[in-house]
Amino acid sequence: MAIEWEREAVIKELVDEFGEEYRDEIEETLSLDEGEWADFGDSGSVEIDGERYTLIKDEDEAERIAIEVVKEELQNEPESFNKDWLSNFIYITETDKNIILADEESFLREDAEYEAEQEFEDKYLELDEIEDEEERIRRKEELDAEKERWIEEYIKERLKDFERGLEDPVNYFVYEEGMYTLDNLLKQPWIQIDIDEASRDAVNIDGWEHFLSRYDGTYNTTKNGLVYFIEG
Repeated sequence: MAIEWEREAVIKELVDEFGEEYRDEIEETLSLDEGEWADFGDSGSVEIDGERYTLIKDEDEAERIAIEVVKEELQNEPESFNKDWLSNFIYITETDKNIILADEESFLREDAEYEAEQEFEDKYLELDEIEDEEERIRRKEELDAEKERWIEEYIKERLKDFERGLEDPVNYFVYEEGMYTLDNLLKQPWIQIDIDEASRDAVNIDGWEHFLSRYDGTYNTTKNGLVYFIEG
């Protein structure tokens, strides 16, 4: 059964764990609102036999605190995490996708109009061979419409591939197109990280102790589940 996060209950748990001879030291040094992770949840500190320990109410609370710690680190220093792992949680918002697509469409239209000039050059030259003016005008209007359809189809097909790429930005921009390195892609203002999901995954993979027990990555629990480890 988990203990209550209140002073007397914690003192009793620690005395049972370490021994009655440490009661005075525990009572003098115990704090339930100070320590490495106290700002994140039910965590405090105590000094016993010359060693400073971090305390956390239980392992569920330790996991919750670890997730919050990872969130903060991802927000402030995403570059400190494994980038191949982090790439699984990168995305682009719908708003930014629309802005990027609009910019890409503008670029593609210029490209398409140039390509269309090359594609239809001979057909326009053939108009000069038509002697009947009305026929020449009618044929030019048809050719103009055909050219416009060609341009729109060109843009549509190119945008389709680009829009698909925005759904998996790392694969598209880094590996398929080689437009960015992964480091540079992470620096783009339109790249977002699913911090909640990434934080949960990191703690699930490495364990909460990897992020909180920074002295040696180990921890102990008392008989009622109070977590303690050497302060790192």
